[in-house]
Amino acid sequence: MGGAASPPKRHPIKLCTEIHKIGRSWDISHRRSLENVKSNEMNVFRLLGWKLQTLRRLKGLTQEELASRIGAAEQGYISDLELGKGNPTLLTVFRISEALNTPLSELLSTENVPAAVLNEPMRQHLPKDVLE
Repeated sequence: MGGAASPPKRHPIKLCTEIHKIGRSWDISHRRSLENVKSNEMNVFRLLGWKLQTLRRLKGLTQEELASRIGAAEQGYISDLELGKGNPTLLTVFRISEALNTPLSELLSTENVPAAVLNEPMRQHLPKDVLE
């Protein structure tokens, strides 16, 4: 009968191995892209952290309250982001903008940001294992 053949079923362990390989490949390419960051590029992590801390304080929120609003496991995650040490996903940045009732564009705007924040080198905040 002329029906389309169904795709072959894959063994669960083989499927997990394939997923792991894809994840590992992404991790390696992500690390390479971080290694290629020039020291004179604007530190977007620090910019986001400064804006996050400033807006959070203006809204009268604690780090714990913001963490709860975005579904983060602990306050330390917000602290790391504010210090420019985190690398949040786009979804997390979106959740932060919603929790702060602030446009997403405002979180990355350089307007009214101190020069010291804008001129801080990017490489200073990259994870040590990337730089080694």
